[in-house]
Amino acid sequence: GCVYVAPGNGGIAGHPAHGHGHGHGGDDECFTGRMHQAPLVPVDVPLTPPHFKEVKDFCRERSIVLAVVGSEQLIHEGLSDALRATGVPVFGPSQAAAEVESSRAFSKAFSQRHELPMAAGPQQDGETAPEISVLAFGDGVSFQVVPAATQDQKRCLDEERGAITDGMGAFAPSPLVDKEMLARIEGEVFRPVFEGLRHEDRPFVGCLHAELVLTSAGPKVLGLRSCISEPVAQALIPLLEGDLFEVLAACAGSRLHSGVLSVNKDKSSVAVVMASGGYPGNFQRGHVISGLDRALCVPGAHVFHTGTTMEDVTETDARRVRTPSGSHFKRSLSSSFHNTLPCLSQAVTTCGGRVLTVAAVGRSLLEARERAYVAVRAISFTDSWYRHDIAALASVSPLRSGNNSFAPPARVADDSNKTTCEFTYRSSGVDSAAADAAMKSFEPLIRRTCQDAGSEPMLPALRGKSCEIGKMGSGTGVVISSANALGTKLKVASHVGNFDGLGIDLVALCVNDIAARGAEPLFFHKHLSVEKLDGRQAMQLVKGVSEGCVEAGCRLLDTGVSELPGVFAPGGFDFVGFAVGVAEQGSLLPQKEAMAEGDAIIALPASGFHSNGYSLIRAIIRAAGLEYNQAAPFDPTRSLGEALLPPTRIYAKSVLALAKAGLLRGAVQVARGGLERCFDAVVPPHLAAHLRADSWELPAALRWLAAVGKVPCKELISTFNCGLGMALICAPECEDKVLKLLGDMHEEPMVVGRLVPCASGAPRVEVEGAQGSWLMLPELGVSLPFPEVLSSLQDPWTVSRMRVMVLAGNEDVTPVQALLSATKLPASAAALVAVASAYPEANALMLARSAGVKEVVLGDGRFTNSDFFCDGLDDDLGGAATADAGAGGADHGADGVGGHSKNAAADFSANLEKEMEAVQAELLVVLDDVDPTLLTRSFHQHRAGKVLVVHASLLPAFPGPSPIEAALRAGVCVTGCTVSFAVPPSLGAKGNCYGPQILQEPVRIAACDTAASLRQRVVTQCETPVLPRALQLVASGSVALRHDEGGFGLGRSASFTEAASQGMLHHTTAPQL
Repeated sequence: GCVYVAPGNGGIAGHPAHGHGHGHGGDDECFTGRMHQAPLVPVDVPLTPPHFKEVKDFCRERSIVLAVVGSEQLIHEGLSDALRATGVPVFGPSQAAAEVESSRAFSKAFSQRHELPMAAGPQQDGETAPEISVLAFGDGVSFQVVPAATQDQKRCLDEERGAITDGMGAFAPSPLVDKEMLARIEGEVFRPVFEGLRHEDRPFVGCLHAELVLTSAGPKVLGLRSCISEPVAQALIPLLEGDLFEVLAACAGSRLHSGVLSVNKDKSSVAVVMASGGYPGNFQRGHVISGLDRALCVPGAHVFHTGTTMEDVTETDARRVRTPSGSHFKRSLSSSFHNTLPCLSQAVTTCGGRVLTVAAVGRSLLEARERAYVAVRAISFTDSWYRHDIAALASVSPLRSGNNSFAPPARVADDSNKTTCEFTYRSSGVDSAAADAAMKSFEPLIRRTCQDAGSEPMLPALRGKSCEIGKMGSGTGVVISSANALGTKLKVASHVGNFDGLGIDLVALCVNDIAARGAEPLFFHKHLSVEKLDGRQAMQLVKGVSEGCVEAGCRLLDTGVSELPGVFAPGGFDFVGFAVGVAEQGSLLPQKEAMAEGDAIIALPASGFHSNGYSLIRAIIRAAGLEYNQAAPFDPTRSLGEALLPPTRIYAKSVLALAKAGLLRGAVQVARGGLERCFDAVVPPHLAAHLRADSWELPAALRWLAAVGKVPCKELISTFNCGLGMALICAPECEDKVLKLLGDMHEEPMVVGRLVPCASGAPRVEVEGAQGSWLMLPELGVSLPFPEVLSSLQDPWTVSRMRVMVLAGNEDVTPVQALLSATKLPASAAALVAVASAYPEANALMLARSAGVKEVVLGDGRFTNSDFFCDGLDDDLGGAATADAGAGGADHGADGVGGHSKNAAADFSANLEKEMEAVQAELLVVLDDVDPTLLTRSFHQHRAGKVLVVHASLLPAFPGPSPIEAALRAGVCVTGCTVSFAVPPSLGAKGNCYGPQILQEPVRIAACDTAASLRQRVVTQCETPVLPRALQLVASGSVALRHDEGGFGLGRSASFTEAASQGMLHHTTAPQL
């Protein structure tokens, strides 16, 4: 079954399995198991009074067994009566019974007839009286009071200041109400109301919400509400025990019995409302909400959606939420494409004043409050705000009904609402409450790894862990330990946003080392250090650790979390692990004295790269201009990032089974140092490992990396596992037994080599036939040769590399060095063949000279003379311009642009064309210190799609000359650079030559910036990293300039299609325009 909700909200539409209230935590802290865990389904059913025909038809067609009317307005309009008339069981009072709230006249007369203790207001006899809320459920005959009171805080500002709202937060149970006071409220308030309505033939079926004020004379009624209101219900409902559906159905069926309502007396709950900017006045709508999944990682947390909806948003809009300051200006190639053809996705957005209520359950009110605010801080949307002092006034002595006074509330220590410049640990970047919440969320994962059902796991709160070591038989026990970190695989996971397998990686690195020594892993410790704690990320990491420990058969004994602001870059973290195992002295591996020539080397296959070589992998991907979210060239069924992140295999149980059977002489995990160095510590000096490459197939991912990055065979062997995860050494006579036992354990063992004699100083590992066998494609019967083989056939530096000339000005700070370095990489699709400038002493030319790249001085320096561009030279230059037009055959003297003379621009373009032809340059890169208006329309047309222009601003902002100075004058806080295709000026945006943008990169403008300092940072922080990437994208054919009747745009070129079919270039998401 399911629960239909009309009309629903963003929480129900986005998370049908959990619906309006989502939670996290153990069974003792989470309310999401109520309502039979039925999924919530939003339905668009018109709610049209007074007959509500559509609703009645829907209930009849779907055989609805219970209808819950939750809206006060619909109750007052008679929806409960309309549904009851059709025979549908309804939880919700009749229109007549609801007049205790909807009719002021009836309510006043009713309270007088039944002598209800009404209050004139919250102020009584000059004292400030606390307000509370108590709920009671009725079935028309009897009623039950929820045995816990709630306090809600309605003022919009901290310290009970500002306008009164419908509620900015609440907490339960209220320490002001004990059993005696609750019994008094039941007798003096609820009993007269329920019995009075029944005697007046208005039986109340539903939830009656009494808003009360506690005075020295006892409880007084401020108002009665005919349904559960927010945020009171959102604070109280998570404390209810049992199935809420059974309670609601019992009320609707007139079978509510004593004791059906109970609350968890050992828990407290705090609910905090997050509101839109402007609330309670005119508020904003349509902002994307992020961090909901992170909030639900907080133990005992629930997120109730009040004013949300699901909307189609662009991926760019979605990425702008919860990004570091200023980073939402950052553009990538993907965002450029999305700007051309927006990619829509569903996202939860704001549509009300009170947007979300974040509630959390804890063992005390203080713990619940800390958890609630940790969850609140995990959520973000534009201009969100909330009170910082919910439940901060809650620490009071319970009010005793036997006396006529109560103690004023004493403030709970709270540093979150301070408006002065006082420093706190959290303001410095360390959220201790978030760390505590994360540690609490790890407890179920730790319990999973406790194999002894009778033992009590050591939970994170207890520092200094212990683990019992069993008897070691007749031998002497030896403790083996291993510590590891994941390294740069973390960077790939961060790019992809997937951390699920990293915990398994960390466990595998440690326990595989321990098992290779013949020891049984006992326990594991991990520590996570972060710049800023992300609860969802931490949960993914520790979940992986827990799964790894279960697979390895060891115990997760300790988990640590540290926030280290300033140590890591934003989003950075480190993940380290430590494992301990135990073995008998006589069974330790390796047994070097027993190893001999001819011993078999049996390998177990790896699941991927495991955790080594990722620095090289990232360098190749970066140089090739690839993105992690694109399809993997070697596996189009997965993204490149996913294909690089399979978790490391855990071999502990298989290796230990062989070791205990006495079949092994040695074992080693193929990890750091790759195949080349993994045997160093295992094999005695007089022996070496001789491996046959035709015994196993090099993984497709590694074949692809070797080809694209032109990685030498020796480098593969010294860096990667090459497809082998664990190597086992056994005597020849044990070979068949080892293979059979591994096969019985569903392993896929391979005999990959033998131990051979090793001369002094000779390599300890030899891989025979690697250059030919590893890159053989079985389905084609051909091989992709390594660079050593390829070099004998052709020059690898000139094959399929686009020849590029850079046009530079006279600035000292230039990105030319970055281009020189990038184009020297083997994976670069571009070859920088020349650097040109009109200035003989330009720094760019000196850099080119130092790198051995041809330097070209245009016009022998005459273009630097300001007199060159005066109109008096037009006649003298006309013929020369035509003569120097070059192979383009265009009359450059007829189409000058910008503010320059026609013949001056034509002469400059003709000289540039001539020099490009001399070096056979196919692509021109115009740096930002060159005036692009020197290039004529004919030049652009002849070189269409082969001219890139760098501009020192985030176009379309400041498209004119001197953009650095323009940004400073405008007082903006962010600028940057743009790399775009050049187009004829009359066809460009606003008449300039800037066509479709390829990449942009932002930089913040400091208050002390001058034009010189800002330009230096634009070049070093923006142009230096972005320009090589843009050049690689164009040179590789990943993007190209497209021109049709609709104008210019980005698209795939023919060369890209050809290259992608070979699997050598990345597959971009550029649309065909």
